[in-house]
Amino acid sequence: MTEVLGIRLSGVVAKRGKIPEVVLYESMDIAVNSGNQFRLFSSPDEIAQDVRRMSADEMLETYNSIMPSVYRWKSTDDFSTRIEGAIAIWNAALKRLPIQKAVGGTYGQTEKEEIMPKKKEAEVVEAKTKKKAKTEANGEKKERAPRSDYSGKRFFAKVKPSECGRREGSDRYNSFVIVHSAGKAGIKYEDYIAKDGNPQVLRWFVKGDQVGVK
Repeated sequence: MTEVLGIRLSGVVAKRGKIPEVVLYESMDIAVNSGNQFRLFSSPDEIAQDVRRMSADEMLETYNSIMPSVYRWKSTDDFSTRIEGAIAIWNAALKRLPIQKAVGGTYGQTEKEEIMPKKKEAEVVEAKTKKKAKTEANGEKKERAPRSDYSGKRFFAKVKPSECGRREGSDRYNSFVIVHSAGKAGIKYEDYIAKDGNPQVLRWFVKGDQVGVK
């Protein structure tokens, strides 16, 4: 069953825009029968191609409405192409939003996984930040987090997305597009992760010689 992303603009924000309300539905039937006025998208491509209903500024606000403040985009310059921005929105929704499905005539959270509420997640991030600051103030010795052997390296696509061997819209396909969108200059590993790229998938593409490292 294919998930469907519903996006509705509601409320005023500082830059003459509106705060998006984003809902992830289990299927198109559920999305349509919910009786709301959400814009419905069944793939990142649909978001990228809908220039009239989804401007670059609205893509920025939509992504930021899903992500915690520490991971939000600062401007539309944080995604180089519309498809890159659309894939980031899609992956963020699949990763962070509960799936709405029919449950006794209502719509509730999927039973597949427990999603941490955004407010609680923000509180956890804030608590970790305060703990880190306290540790540094006390001069305590901190253990460094293990670093990937890909840290600091740049990655570039050697083939087109249609030649990567993955189904369009899948996690592996979307991760490949993140790399491909960076062009010949490539994308740093840290930036790839920040755009919700899958590190294991990246290794798979490097091993298959579809992505190069420099």
